[in-house]
Amino acid sequence: MAAIGRSGARVTVNMRNGGKVRYAVDLALAKGVWYVADIATPGTPSFAAKLKLGLR
Repeated sequence: MAAIGRSGARVTVNMRNGGKVRYAVDLALAKGVWYVADIATPGTPSFAAKLKLGLR
């Protein structure tokens, strides 16, 4: 886990179902609660950006 600014963190997750894949999960702290801000995979650098593009 690595800090991102004053109210964020990046956590690295290794998944093994169907093969090894490494994910990075960005978390944001708001009002004492941690929320998932973004998810990055080898094929998708920003899942949040991908979702925003799909909503246009």
